[in-house]
Amino acid sequence: IEKLAISKKYLVARNQKECGLEKASIELEDEALLQLIHRYTREAGVRSLDRKISAVLRKLALELVKEHGQRQKPKQSKGAEEVSPVSSVQSIESASSDSVVAEQSLSLLEQLPPLLINAERIAELLGSPEFDPDLHDEPDLVGLTHGLAYTTVGGTLLDCEASVVPGKGKLVITGRLEKGMQESAQTAMSYIRSRAEALGLESNFYETCDIHVHFPNFSPKDGPSAGVTVATTIASALTQFRVRHDLAMTGEITLRGRVMPIGGLKEKLMAAHRAGMKTVLVPIENKRHLKEVPSEVTSSLRIVLIRHMDEVLSEALIAEGTDDLPAINHPVVTYNETDEAKEKKEEFELASDLAHGGGSKPEKPRPSVE
Repeated sequence: IEKLAISKKYLVARNQKECGLEKASIELEDEALLQLIHRYTREAGVRSLDRKISAVLRKLALELVKEHGQRQKPKQSKGAEEVSPVSSVQSIESASSDSVVAEQSLSLLEQLPPLLINAERIAELLGSPEFDPDLHDEPDLVGLTHGLAYTTVGGTLLDCEASVVPGKGKLVITGRLEKGMQESAQTAMSYIRSRAEALGLESNFYETCDIHVHFPNFSPKDGPSAGVTVATTIASALTQFRVRHDLAMTGEITLRGRVMPIGGLKEKLMAAHRAGMKTVLVPIENKRHLKEVPSEVTSSLRIVLIRHMDEVLSEALIAEGTDDLPAINHPVVTYNETDEAKEKKEEFELASDLAHGGGSKPEKPRPSVE
């Protein structure tokens, strides 16, 4: 959202001027800019985005030159060398060298009809996108959970999958994981073992099977915020309960199943929004950070504030033939932006009343002295 605003306010206008098209009526639709942001660049800043916008406008200028460059020619005396009014974009920038050509070139640009660049035109001008969209439209599956990660280029969906095979209790974790992620997986496994009865598992299930947890996408991964994702994936693979495909989650997990706060919440929620998620599970201690998230994102998501891993499983897993998992049923706290605004208003009114000497709490009656 920030990159879209920067592009519309600064990058497009600047590159349009540099390409000699400042007199032309050109508009890049929001969808076209979002296409450049999400499918042609992946970065924390806007340098690559600036270059892509420049490439679009330069190729558009070349098309205009080929189509309109030879339509008008200045009147010349006999024997004079003919000069094209718009031989290239540089002819506009170097107008001082030939004022006649420059005036006709600028006049020609002003006479052109408005040019609207949409997402389809971006693909025509730049070719196939360099990155695949983060959309996940697969059905509810067993052993596949959508986590959320914060990287150097912003938030992204972090898929986690697990497979259970006969064995002797071995836990294998793959996917270019750093030490923090491996420890989260071990913690998640210990929680699942402690909740075996509630999940309908045999008390010694871990002695008769091997579990392989894998994070696709060959890039380094670190941090404890995937703990709830790993625990949900393992629980789904063991119970054969499907995980909701339109749900994403983030949170650190403890041995007792408590869900701890995480960082990068704003970027993670924006990634969930881009990927088409409908529900996101967020640690309740991160509630204060939701104020930093754009309202366009929070209004499009059902944000569930979670305290314990049992709540995560109750929300994420689809128990066949029943609404809730056995022995796992916790009240759900859903974040509501209007409630947040109401709380702020009440706090402001109370502070205002106290500042003006009104609305203060009644004093307790003092004991009488006889």
